[in-house]
Amino acid sequence: MSGYIIGAYAAAPADLAADSEDERKWFSALAAEPLVGGLELPFDGGLNPQGADHLTRLLDPTWKSVVTGMSGISSRLLVDRDYGLASIVHASRRQAITDIAAARVEISKVRSALGPESIFAIQLQSAPGSRASAVEESIDAFSRSLVEIASWDWEGLAISVEHCDSPSGVRPPQKGFLSMEDEVRAVHSAREQSGIAIGHTINWARSTIESRDPETPVRQVASLAQSGTLVGLMFTGVAPKSTVFGGEWADAHLPVSDAGEGSEPLSLLTIDRIADTRRAAAGTQMYVGAKVSAPKIELPLLDRLVPGIATLRALAETDAQ
Repeated sequence: MSGYIIGAYAAAPADLAADSEDERKWFSALAAEPLVGGLELPFDGGLNPQGADHLTRLLDPTWKSVVTGMSGISSRLLVDRDYGLASIVHASRRQAITDIAAARVEISKVRSALGPESIFAIQLQSAPGSRASAVEESIDAFSRSLVEIASWDWEGLAISVEHCDSPSGVRPPQKGFLSMEDEVRAVHSAREQSGIAIGHTINWARSTIESRDPETPVRQVASLAQSGTLVGLMFTGVAPKSTVFGGEWADAHLPVSDAGEGSEPLSLLTIDRIADTRRAAAGTQMYVGAKVSAPKIELPLLDRLVPGIATLRALAETDAQ
């Protein structure tokens, strides 16, 4: 591949957008990295605190990026635990749909300036965590949300459901959204009703967190590839013990464990496991990428990108196998 998606925002300082010079350096460094082919762009009320027009001036015009709604979901859930596209609370579900409509407007502005390939997909999530007694209602609510969203004119943009961990029944979940099986049901129903090819994205760490089994992503990817609904693969690591990135089994966006500088030795994400997961996909996905954070220590600005680039190197190595 000529380049991969990178969720570099996970490694950025929280106040990056407040310092125009640091923000420029950050995006310039990403544009100078040959392994970067596009960004995973977070939507949280906007694609950038200073607006879509400002973001457009920062993006490399050759990049092909995707948008994720996860950042906005995390913010909203802090004030409304029922928020999300799978909510059984009407007002909370309507707010989630309204937020995706706002994301569509922002995406359209970027694409109008940089071309239709500049953002080619959006990742939706099945928030909030479903109540055990209301799973069927949550699946139905999610399906109805997807049908409505798919009915809008996205001008060819791919719509994908990014799987997050669901409750295991034994351990407290990180996200606790719908299970893979329930999301597949909701997507299948929405596809039948809308006629739109809504698909799925797998985040390696979240699938592993869900089961505590690093083989789970391979099984899920193989199933989606066989059904023809796999849209994206996002690789991020997780560790069974605490690291400088976060706690044990936390959704802390660790790098790969064995790709040289920037790796985290305790991460369960290895080059071999990346290769196994990609083989299971059989090339059916639209995009491959990594979302990696920075260690929770003081670092120079651009050093925060080193773990993410290490994970992109691992992706490149699996391409060469």
